Amino acid sequence: MKFSLRSFRLPKHMNYEFKPRYYDERKEYLNGLKEKYRSKPEENTQEQIKLRLQSSFQRRFEEQRKGITYSNRAANIRVFIIFVLLGGFAIYFITRFLPILNSILK
Repeated sequence: MKFSLRSFRLPKHMNYEFKPRYYDERKEYLNGLKEKYRSKPEENTQEQIKLRLQSSFQRRFEEQRKGITYSNRAANIRVFIIFVLLGGFAIYFITRFLPILNSILK
């Protein structure tokens, strides 16, 4: 038996079409270089301007990414050195003052 009178409306599922694309960064870079050197330098078409902008953005992104990893590495080394120094001070104070504290507590 089907209940036909409903006091509220049920939501329908969402439909969408997803078409996955394959992206090869190296191939895209090589095609851009080919297009760059194939045409004459005095011609400035929309495609050449687009390729020039795209390559400059990619180069800037790579430079920023490499700079971030270098700064992270330097910060990690700094933290490691601080931990080693603090550990050394802790060991020094424990070996120096632990016998004195032990004798006071007994």
